[in-house]
Amino acid sequence: MKASNEGINLNRLLESIKYDTIKIPHRHISQYNYISDIEEGTYGRVTKQCFEDTVIALKEIRLFTNKINLSRLIQEELEIFQMTDHPNIIKLNGLVSGGSQRSIYFEFPFYITTLHTLTNTPQMDDVKLRKSCIKQILQGLEYLDQKQIIHRDLTPFNIFLSEDNGLVIGDFNVSKKITPTNKLSPAKTTLFYKAPEVLFDCKEYDGAVDVWALATIVYEIYNHGKVLFEVDCDIELASLMIKVMGLPTYLDEYRDLDFFKFLTFESSEKTVGIETFVSNEETESQILDLLKSILTFDSKKRPKPSQLLELPYFN
Repeated sequence: MKASNEGINLNRLLESIKYDTIKIPHRHISQYNYISDIEEGTYGRVTKQCFEDTVIALKEIRLFTNKINLSRLIQEELEIFQMTDHPNIIKLNGLVSGGSQRSIYFEFPFYITTLHTLTNTPQMDDVKLRKSCIKQILQGLEYLDQKQIIHRDLTPFNIFLSEDNGLVIGDFNVSKKITPTNKLSPAKTTLFYKAPEVLFDCKEYDGAVDVWALATIVYEIYNHGKVLFEVDCDIELASLMIKVMGLPTYLDEYRDLDFFKFLTFESSEKTVGIETFVSNEETESQILDLLKSILTFDSKKRPKPSQLLELPYFN
């Protein structure tokens, strides 16, 4: 049976997300002038456009399927943008429609590069730039932690930088606000940056998953874009985590997980530690200590962003 080509009716979508209660400007696509494509996103293209003499980024969300509850996802993302206002969190400028009943658009400021691109350039050899990027990510995460928001898919690809190296965290399409009644579903986190509690589908998790992702990003910053946990599947990721950190069977939430029945790994005595993976002589001892403190199966032992910002490294 073929999926409907008509998708979701835009007017019904705007009604369902209670747009009139959200204080974000609503604009028409005819007000924009296309410049170029930036990338193809999960639900549509991201393009570089001009709005009133200002260059912006326009993120398309194609309303092409009824298989997922797009109205709920859009509603949640809009609510997160409405409750956030911080220099290290991307700002939603407007909600854009018109021209087609099959797409809706988010307007964002335009940023010249991503952290992923920057880590693969000689520019990132600058110690001050490294510290600045890590500190700005932490400041953004500290703010999200205060707001009880989990990003859930923090990667170098959705961290953006301006010409003066101002940094923002973006892409909140799978983010969640933690509430007593809001049950967290398994997060669709990018494999390389997936925390153990998400990997093993633990029933409860919190902002510590974003701190884990931060550690893997810090590793890339200090190793010219090399990925720490570069694997092809969840089983390989679990095995590599165990190689770095040892077996987590001392923790109740992991001891009886069916996941481990499918693993083949060497004894925890063969654990090599994160030091083995840090071969770059430029990696400072303070950064190694930061990685050690974060890369643990026990999410409760991971430091909060506010605690990490107090490290001597940032002074």
